[in-house]
Amino acid sequence: VIPERPDLEMPMLDERVSPDFSWRIYSGITGVEGRQWLARVQASEYRQIPRYRFGHNLFQIISVEKYADSNPEYFAEIGGERNTYAPDPPYGPQPCFTNPEVIDLTVEAARAFFDANALEDTFSLCTNDSLLFCECAECSALDSPYRESRDGWRIYSDSYHYFIREVAQRIAESHPGRHVSAYAYWGTDLPPRRIEKAPENLIVALTQDTAQHIDPEYRAIDRDVWLQWAAYADNLAKYDYYNLGLITPRYFPHRAGEDIRFVHENNAIGFYNELYPNWAIQGPQLYMFSRMLWDTSLDPQTLVDEYIDTLFGAAAPHMHAFYAACEAYWAQPREGEWFQGLYWPGEEHNINLEIIEEAWAHLGRALDSAAGVALDRVRDVRNHFQFSYLIVKGHALANRLAAVPADAVPRNATS
Repeated sequence: VIPERPDLEMPMLDERVSPDFSWRIYSGITGVEGRQWLARVQASEYRQIPRYRFGHNLFQIISVEKYADSNPEYFAEIGGERNTYAPDPPYGPQPCFTNPEVIDLTVEAARAFFDANALEDTFSLCTNDSLLFCECAECSALDSPYRESRDGWRIYSDSYHYFIREVAQRIAESHPGRHVSAYAYWGTDLPPRRIEKAPENLIVALTQDTAQHIDPEYRAIDRDVWLQWAAYADNLAKYDYYNLGLITPRYFPHRAGEDIRFVHENNAIGFYNELYPNWAIQGPQLYMFSRMLWDTSLDPQTLVDEYIDTLFGAAAPHMHAFYAACEAYWAQPREGEWFQGLYWPGEEHNINLEIIEEAWAHLGRALDSAAGVALDRVRDVRNHFQFSYLIVKGHALANRLAAVPADAVPRNATS
């Protein structure tokens, strides 16, 4: 939306703005138009951002391909055997975090990276994307008695952060001012118990699925975990998952806004978001998100209103009703669950034909009331939302058919 002005005169302006989150990274937005949108909302670029470099990386340092045959002891011991099987390396075994040679090799890799990249200030020590953690005698001595996360997986944070501390301290000596990074994710999403405070040069990205804050208990646990990490690590960032490519409505702007403000008030320095958005549904939330990462004092509802009123003109009242229905769809009462709805046909967990019909009807009314470019925008939203609508409707009808007893259908029935 470009405002119309009768001339190009601008008032005198002297203003300096510092965003509330020093880096703002969005993934899953691609193509020319996607890059243009990221530029317009002033998202951070990936390159050479201070205190930012994350990504599953240990598989590249302690490589199965390189070390499996010669040094199986470098890899996780599980059930008494070393796991060296990694058909897709990011999902393979973790290193043995207490092995001194593993620590030495990791320090060498970090130093080589900094020596070759003068403008980079952070090196990733993020775990591989798996729960294949080492349970050898030395690692188990640190992690036991084992804890479980709220979502039911075993926690290995003590052995992992022993490894992190050893590497971070040696990097601080050889490369002062540089950092290492770690995910608080999956098997390491709770802070360690045996190390009171993180090294000053460690940056932690805590992964949380804020979409699940429709469950008050889930939200309370997330916030408690955040505060635990904030007490442990001086450099803490948020890593969130706003859509993950879901087709059915996953729209929660008010809970997202509350969370952005909460983490900022409790020491968040940056925000990484896996978006993979469904634009027809999530547009207002992503606009709100982008604005609040710069200024958390802004009101989420005001930003959502600004988006809808500006884009849709006379059709705005019906579009407000449409997006309210999308939010109500996601907010149906249920227990929160990590990545809920991600795996097809997992989206059927939340099927509600009544709400989706209501949303579809609001789009029809918006079409009838819109004109000009606003009509084009409403039509675009409706065309894209139609697939979401049909998926929900198809699931609902299939569920009704599945509930009909087999003996209640005449054998000669044709429809």
